[in-house]
Amino acid sequence: MVNRNFELSQEPLWAIPHAVQERMEVGVDASDYRNFLLSGFYSALAVFMLLVFGFYSITVGQDANAAMLFSIAGLTIFGYAISWAGSWYWLAKYVISVLMAILALFLFYTGGLQNTGPLFYFIFPSVALVLHGRLRGIIWIIVLLILTIFIWHGVFAFDVNRYSNAFVTRVLGITLERAANSLQAAQSQHGNCCQAL
Repeated sequence: MVNRNFELSQEPLWAIPHAVQERMEVGVDASDYRNFLLSGFYSALAVFMLLVFGFYSITVGQDANAAMLFSIAGLTIFGYAISWAGSWYWLAKYVISVLMAILALFLFYTGGLQNTGPLFYFIFPSVALVLHGRLRGIIWIIVLLILTIFIWHGVFAFDVNRYSNAFVTRVLGITLERAANSLQAAQSQHGNCCQAL
């Protein structure tokens, strides 16, 4: 016999879970906890992708690249766990941003797999702006691009012939364009919200 007297939750799938609501009402800053949850989503996705690309790097014989990818994955898990265990929800977004910037610079420096490392720069603006807001997100992006320009001009014995000047200029330009588009989208969304009020 099947018992048919069970109850399904009537809450929609996108509702904030009750435990999360309680934690937010206890006094934890809602924006920090929101960023903590966003960082957790990014961390899970990033760790999965880092492991996939790490194992692929091993199969093609790029052990140094694999070691860096596995290290960043491990540090991501460790940093997120520390911020969760200590209830330092504000820390998660900084851990994620710093590790992502380090990975972007490393992949630019080494070329990644077949010199595709700079493509990682196209992800950074969205993450920085979502986690840090407009002004601080732009600062994170500009700092990353300035460090990239220093490396590109031969700092740390970088092989300046690895990429053509046109390629690096386009990568940097597209990174800035993505940041500007994200800002513009955020401003238009903010404007639409204000008009609705």
